Amino acid sequence: MAVRDISMSRDGVERITEIMLLSAIEQRIPFIFGADAKVVKSDQLTSLGMRPDFIVSLSRNDYAIVEVKNQASNTLFRLDAVANQLLDYSNAFKHLHPTAHVRLVLIMNGALSGDNKAYLANRGIDRVIDTAELQQLAGSSTAPKAGLPVAEATDVASAVGDTEAAGDKASESTVEVLLTMLDRIPPGRSTWSQYQKLTGNILEFLFCPKLGKPISELSNQTRTNRRDFIFPNYATAGFWAFLRSHYAAHFIVVDAKNLTRKVGKTEVLQLANYLSGHGAGLFGLVVSRNQCAYSAGVTQREQWAIHRKMIIMLDDADLKQMFAVQLSGGDPSDLIRQKIEDFRLSF
Repeated sequence: MAVRDISMSRDGVERITEIMLLSAIEQRIPFIFGADAKVVKSDQLTSLGMRPDFIVSLSRNDYAIVEVKNQASNTLFRLDAVANQLLDYSNAFKHLHPTAHVRLVLIMNGALSGDNKAYLANRGIDRVIDTAELQQLAGSSTAPKAGLPVAEATDVASAVGDTEAAGDKASESTVEVLLTMLDRIPPGRSTWSQYQKLTGNILEFLFCPKLGKPISELSNQTRTNRRDFIFPNYATAGFWAFLRSHYAAHFIVVDAKNLTRKVGKTEVLQLANYLSGHGAGLFGLVVSRNQCAYSAGVTQREQWAIHRKMIIMLDDADLKQMFAVQLSGGDPSDLIRQKIEDFRLSF
């Protein structure tokens, strides 16, 4: 398989199959890990029911275990899954080779935010190579010097990729402003209005014009419920059209919570009260600063199982990941899609 398979346009990279990606990466092993790096057989791990994509010998008793994913892992659930997979491989390999030094590497077709890369690093993953770096490697003509450490084998590509203009894609400078504001607004009651406004701006940047511009602070007729934002959904194709037809997402209802604590049962029920089949629809987003509490997850499951209301929780890390996906040329709504998939498949 010619290496040019991954040196085409970004769209070309996104369309390649996992087999093509594996074949192209195998040819680029010396460019990733050093001129002396070579793929070794993993029959012993295979006999244990484990099939890492590559085990690479870097030098004497120094190895890299490589997992290749043709689809981005945007959610925390999926990041944990791939981290656990690599750690299981590492533990099994070290059991068979107690003195070996093992490095864990994830190669992923997609983009990861700095926060998500840091999360994987904290889980024990030594390196993440995303689409931007794959493109850089595909254009390489000279392999790095023998013995060069994994972390220095090639320059780490920017998580945001290039910023070529494309239709409604906002400039990198706009993203920087939004990210700076997100980091500067502290959680708490005193800054709730600033955070609410910023949340609307961020989601508009990520999802419009596929969704209509947000309607803010709209109350129902009895004024008992006031929704922070409502995004009209008139999409005729793609993910948002699927949401409307399968989850009654005629409008995307958003509730922003600038809490110092985790979102709990109360916040999920509040959003659930905004959702109805004869009103805005049955799909909503709770956007907050932190991951949700256990009680929020239980209530989320109850609302879906009993009332068919699909409620998805987003936090700061999710917003940053969607920025990274957007700037890499991908679709930020993929994160929401994966959250729904993770949720449905957990039943």
